[in-house]
Amino acid sequence: MIDNKNINAAIDIGSNSVLMSLKDKNSSQREEYSQITRLAEGLNQSKQFSATALERTYKTLDEYHKILISKKITTSETLACATEAARIANNSSTFFQEIEKKLGFKINILSTEGEAYYSALGVTSGFSSKNGQPLNVIIIDLGGASTEIIIVENSPFKIVSYVSIPLGALLVTELSPQQLTSSIASLSLSLPPSFLSSLSSLILSGFPVITIGGTATTLANIITGNNESFIADNIQGMRISIDDLMKTQTKLAYSTEKELKQIYPFLGERAKTIIGGNILLSSLLNVLKIKYINISTHGLRHGLLYEGKIKSEYIFS
Repeated sequence: MIDNKNINAAIDIGSNSVLMSLKDKNSSQREEYSQITRLAEGLNQSKQFSATALERTYKTLDEYHKILISKKITTSETLACATEAARIANNSSTFFQEIEKKLGFKINILSTEGEAYYSALGVTSGFSSKNGQPLNVIIIDLGGASTEIIIVENSPFKIVSYVSIPLGALLVTELSPQQLTSSIASLSLSLPPSFLSSLSSLILSGFPVITIGGTATTLANIITGNNESFIADNIQGMRISIDDLMKTQTKLAYSTEKELKQIYPFLGERAKTIIGGNILLSSLLNVLKIKYINISTHGLRHGLLYEGKIKSEYIFS
């Protein structure tokens, strides 16, 4: 188990992006960094990371390493992890060994349970329940290669149950129209009946649904009408409806990637996956009969910072 009470940085190497969060040693403030690297590009077919995807990801990690040096944060004060794409790719271990040798980052591949645990912890660490009573929270974490649905009991924190669906914004974007239709149609079959029953009961009871991940936060930013820049504080806690998402899909559907970048300059490389990501999110909410979601900009990296360690039982083997 990695255990360091002086953890000041956390890096999340995802299927579509690499995220880094830094703690200010002298305050409660954090600095956030995000870069689209599409590490899982083509992974569905090849089952390995491509040379170009590895190059993009290495370049980003090298940039993050330089930032850490400038902030006087060492690799021993940094927790780094990878998720679904690294669990699938047969060359992930080789790549991460190279990263450790050249940059000093020890990258742990999290299990699906570990991914759910730290993502939920990152979201709920700042979440208060009504009147101090235990409150169930439903978290949807839509990533690049997978989507986790997590039922959490807050106060004290506990993962009640979770499901990982092997579909994410990047993988959906790479599907053919026929494959996409088939995948969306079978979404409900990805959920065990007992889990779906518990989830439906909580939704009907009005428990909040918190959605995290770059697709969700990007869509929320578009819905605010802010086309030029992404401002996390403006969307943290924002409530949006499935109708908002459907209207946004109508706006986006007939635009090319180049046009999306012109209309929404803040999108950058996420312009490649935002339409597919919205289709997946809207379809999932429709299947689950969820009308409203709350947006959180927090996630796995914040869970790592909060806990300050990666438990051995959450490391993929």
